[in-house]
Amino acid sequence: MKIATYNQMFGLNGTSCSRTLLAHFTAYVRGNVAKVERKSDIMRTIQVIEEANAHIIGICEVIGKKQEVEIVRELRKNGYQYFAIGNGRKSRYKRWILKGLLASKDPYEMEILGSGESLGFSQEDGEVLHVFFPKQNFDVIFIHLLFPRGKIRKKRHAEIVKKLMAHLEFERKGKNLLLMGDFNIRYKTLVKKYPFFQRFVNLSESLKTWSPRIFTKKFPSFDIDHILGDGFLLKNNGLIHGDSDHELLWAEVEAQN
Repeated sequence: MKIATYNQMFGLNGTSCSRTLLAHFTAYVRGNVAKVERKSDIMRTIQVIEEANAHIIGICEVIGKKQEVEIVRELRKNGYQYFAIGNGRKSRYKRWILKGLLASKDPYEMEILGSGESLGFSQEDGEVLHVFFPKQNFDVIFIHLLFPRGKIRKKRHAEIVKKLMAHLEFERKGKNLLLMGDFNIRYKTLVKKYPFFQRFVNLSESLKTWSPRIFTKKFPSFDIDHILGDGFLLKNNGLIHGDSDHELLWAEVEAQN
């Protein structure tokens, strides 16, 4: 089974530092959803997903109903049959909603267990979308946490991670579990601050997924997108370049009996 996670950066262009800054200014400071939708290139997102050819894909930062409908339509053309869309998380400034979307191909039919506030998570702090695959008996929890910059946001990030740990401990339904998405924290920092996560296999092996300019080594890259598993063995993994400031992260895994 192949799984993937991709923060599409609203479908805007993040292939250079200046373009990334402009995209974030347009999205976060101006907060004009209609303008972001006009400027976004959803087909580029779809091309990256096509290249990954994953059985299960999670997409962060889907904004607006128009973009949501367009992504689902194009994913259906690529063989995806089942969809779960989260309640989203609120952006920092203009308070608009960034949604997470999970899609899967046959035979991976999913059952939605909840998202956001229905699971006890505030939209202020992040997106948490929980689904269950009954035929294969495993859970997927797809997340997009806030960026922990500054004392207050660091505290809020810590609080949602602690809630997430409790959810993982007591609310899972299947035998095996996958936790994936944009954690906005490096893996070494995650397991150092929260030893709880050492029980999961790091299926992404700390591959560096984010940089303000992903096509040059002049800017540092960081591993802030992760795929963690309980009851899964890693066969292969990798990254795929798109137009986002994040790279698509994929892993080929095998469930343990």
